[in-house]
Parts: sequence; C-alpha cells; structure tokens
Amino acid sequence: MSALVNFLYLYIDFSLVAIFVTISALVLGIGIKMKSKFFKRMVFVFLIIFLVVNHLQFTTFEKFAAKKINEETDIKEVTITIRDTSGDFPERKASVTLKDEETIYQILSDFEAMKLKRLVIGERRTSFQEFEISFLTTNLMDLNYYLTDSFTLYVDDEYLNNYRILGETNHLRTIEELIENEEIGWE
Repeated sequence: MSALVNFLYLYIDFSLVAIFVTISALVLGIGIKMKSKFFKRMVFVFLIIFLVVNHLQFTTFEKFAAKKINEETDIKEVTITIRDTSGDFPERKASVTLKDEETIYQILSDFEAMKLKRLVIGERRTSFQEFEISFLTTNLMDLNYYLTDSFTLYVDDEYLNNYRILGETNHLRTIEELIENEEIGWE
C-alpha cells in the first residue's frame, strides 16, 4: 500500500486532480451547497494558489541549471568528489578534476533527462549525497564582461541538491565510468 501511495505522490499530477475535484464541486454541488458567490470565489482563489504552488515544485535539470550553465557558458573544469556518507557528516574519499570538454559535456548530457521535484517541508532526505560535482564556469554578462563562477551539485541516485529525481534516469553513468577507469588519477 505504501508503494502505491509513494507512486501516486511522485508521479500523479495533483493539479489535474485538484481541478477535477473543484470543477465537480462547483458544477455539480457534490457534498457542499455553494449558494454564496463569495464561497465560490474563495474556492477559485485557493485553487489558483494551489496550482501555482504545486507547479513551482517541479522543474527539469535544464531549468534548474539555466542561470549558471547554458549554451554560451564556457566550462573550464569539473571537480568530482566522492563522499563517504555513512557517518554523521560526509567525508571526502576521493576527488578528481577534469578539463576534458567531451567528458564534461557527457556528464551534463546525462543530467539533461532529469525531472526534479523540490523537497517540501517535512520531506527531507535522510542522508547526504554521495557525489559533489563543482563546475568552474565563465559566462558573458550583460555589460560585456566575463564572470567566472563555481556551480556545485550534490547528487546521488535519488536526489540533486534539494530536489528528488523523478523517474528512472541513468544520470550517474559517466561518473561511474570515471570511477572504474584506472587511468583517471583519483586523489
């Protein structure tokens, strides 16, 4: 039963359910007799608020990272840190810095398919993420100057920063290949 509830919570679009229930209540008057215009308006306002808040909970990786990484971003290097998350606080196990553009863009292409749901109050992850991925980026700003900045992701199989990863994605494929590659100099 908990698997069914978990599935419904993660994958059913509650905004459609809310619209259906509200329209049913307004049109058919099921369960509540709505005689006042004020009550109908309040139901409509709360429905709009619910839909907006619910819509803001979902995003994709591209939208999530769009301010830091886009088509014009020059990614200088990526540092991948493997963390031991078995204790109270994560400890660094190994780290590598990559400057190979092909590998960097392969990591990003693995992340492209991710659909994300923001964690809400009461729904917090139980542990730290296993990987820390820091991108050193350079972006051309509005006033024709370049801004070099760092963009860090904390990721594992289920979470990316403060988002739950929805669906079955193979977003750690390239990172796992790098871990198994003996030519990479993990420190």
